[in-house]
Amino acid sequence: MAIPSRPRLPIVAFVVLGAALLALGGFAAGRASITAVTPTASPSRFTPSPPVADPTASFAAARASNPIVQLHKWPGARGGDGPGLYFWDMVGGNWMHNEGASLLFATDGTPIEGVGEPVMVAAHPAVHRAVPADSMGNVREQWIIQEIGNQTVFITMEYALDAEPRGIAEAREVIASLVLEEGPTPSGYMLVFALLGGWDSG
Repeated sequence: MAIPSRPRLPIVAFVVLGAALLALGGFAAGRASITAVTPTASPSRFTPSPPVADPTASFAAARASNPIVQLHKWPGARGGDGPGLYFWDMVGGNWMHNEGASLLFATDGTPIEGVGEPVMVAAHPAVHRAVPADSMGNVREQWIIQEIGNQTVFITMEYALDAEPRGIAEAREVIASLVLEEGPTPSGYMLVFALLGGWDSG
């Protein structure tokens, strides 16, 4: 008994089937490439706020741009008027302190012995000296500013080795903020400086 032969698919059918398989393979590959891409986060619409400026620098900048910014006299025995700009009339000597250090401004002083380091104070050449702690653990540093306001100025800082570090840092910030200005004082000049509060002369 003869087995009937199966009908053969026309050549056109093979061509169509092959094209379909190729298209399906391309689609799968494209799909894989799309899903493999890691989505990129869209940039934030918000810009981080800049860091808060140092208050000492802010006071100095305000004074430079607006000379009528109020100046306070040297802090009294019960403290000053809070954070702001103060001035020394460059006559005699004035002393003040915070919880960690003391500062003495004077037009007549005794230089600390030792090798000095050249620095700039109030935009004027100066010499900085420091001595090791004494037997009581007290440290002295001194800045001598020559030919400033037609005279020599001595700024002496004292603090204990175990003093509050922030108080010592603020004393250095006072010196760094110094600006020489002409003013209605006996010397005709004044040294303006910034205080962050907590200073008194009592």
